[in-house]
Amino acid sequence: MNQEIIYMGFENDSSGIVSRENGQNMMRFGGGVLYSQNPNGKISCDILFPYIEKIKGEKNKKKELETFPPEEISDELVYSHLQKFFMEICTWECFHRQMIGFTHQE
Repeated sequence: MNQEIIYMGFENDSSGIVSRENGQNMMRFGGGVLYSQNPNGKISCDILFPYIEKIKGEKNKKKELETFPPEEISDELVYSHLQKFFMEICTWECFHRQMIGFTHQE
């Protein structure tokens, strides 16, 4: 079976955080929407959230949106997935997280 993927997402870039180990900038991976075909032939749509490399708890966070047969894919379905992706990313960006490298004190 030919399993292919389609990925639409934000660009990867430098996070502005420099590693103490080697002085290199850590990369920020932008996140996106991923379509992949399962072994049973159905299509899965997942949201991949942004993350910064080597930051614990950040990598590989994803959310499954939907699984459907290939014949159900349409422009409207893709647009609805992109809309959900943007809503999830807006919520993710606005969610209060502790700043990296600082200890939160109240």
